[in-house]
Amino acid sequence: MALTKIGATLGGSADVITVTQAGHTLTLGYPVKMTASGYAHATANSAPNAEVVGIIIATTTNTLTIALGGRITVDGCVPNVTAGTVLFLQVSAGLLAAAEPSSAGEISKPMAVVTVANSEMIMVQQRGEVLSTGAAVIADGSISLAKMAVNSIDSDQYVDGSIDLVHMSANSIDSDQYVDGSIDTVHIGNDQIDSQHYAAGSVDLEHMSSQSVDEDNLYISNAGNNGEFLSKQSGNNGGLTWAAASSGPSQADQTAIEARTNEDTYIPPDLLQHHKGVAKAWCMVSAAGTLNTPSYNIDSIHDTGTGNRLVTFVTSFSNSQFNIHGLSDQIGTMIYAERANASSFRFYTQTNATTPVNDDRYAGLGCYGDQ
Repeated sequence: MALTKIGATLGGSADVITVTQAGHTLTLGYPVKMTASGYAHATANSAPNAEVVGIIIATTTNTLTIALGGRITVDGCVPNVTAGTVLFLQVSAGLLAAAEPSSAGEISKPMAVVTVANSEMIMVQQRGEVLSTGAAVIADGSISLAKMAVNSIDSDQYVDGSIDLVHMSANSIDSDQYVDGSIDTVHIGNDQIDSQHYAAGSVDLEHMSSQSVDEDNLYISNAGNNGEFLSKQSGNNGGLTWAAASSGPSQADQTAIEARTNEDTYIPPDLLQHHKGVAKAWCMVSAAGTLNTPSYNIDSIHDTGTGNRLVTFVTSFSNSQFNIHGLSDQIGTMIYAERANASSFRFYTQTNATTPVNDDRYAGLGCYGDQ
């Protein structure tokens, strides 16, 4: 069969119309429908959108040539599929294709049959069919007990919340029907749980609020008095007893501290200086003869001559038989000391054994003895 292909302004032997639609955006080969504002792409996604009037076979900026029916041989309009293939309107705007819409609500609308692949097709004029799920339509209330088989309804058929007290027989729910954790505080009335319902050991710290246990809740063998402490007494009721606290050790006196008496006492801070191993006075004297800070129990430093200083205590020793220790900040420096009386002493500094006394070095001094 010899075919003569017609140019883009005609459609073979198709019935065509040319219309003016300024600034349209319609595409060659696409099926179109008529709307209140003019021609638009037709689609198979709904019945109104599938009311096809023809196929575009030529376009300019402001005009459309539409084939209304018959034979179409325009380049770009016929898909390259086997002759005899039925072409359907598509769900999205586009060329006709062999794929038939299949989802519920879509339109199955055959539009043409290919006679020569990629060259010729014959338009068919048929209304489309709205697709459905194929489910039967059952009138409300038409399914009665007489029409239902035994055991034909299970939990999948119940609407959420549809089983209420009206639809439940008496004594139809026992513990087997409760879901784990479903009985919460919303479903328990006040004062419905007593000690019989608690599992052994279930009341632990996690389930007790702060300050929920006081003296009344403890098993104590006696009433107790203010100032007493709770003592472990395994032979008493509850193993707990209020008992008076011991007074603790007594304070040591100066005589016991100085004698280092072996007794259960404590040394208070104000008597600590009476211990034999504690310095009763200490200080650091500069090369210029001034008292540096800090110091302890030193009343004054008197510079009585080159390398000669008199140190006076705040609190005197009990006698002049106290011990003096001296150190310098220079290796080789010698410090001499002499006790004047129980309340003071004199010290001398000398750079080395061959030089006279001088004021060149610091002196660190500590005194030990009885006060």
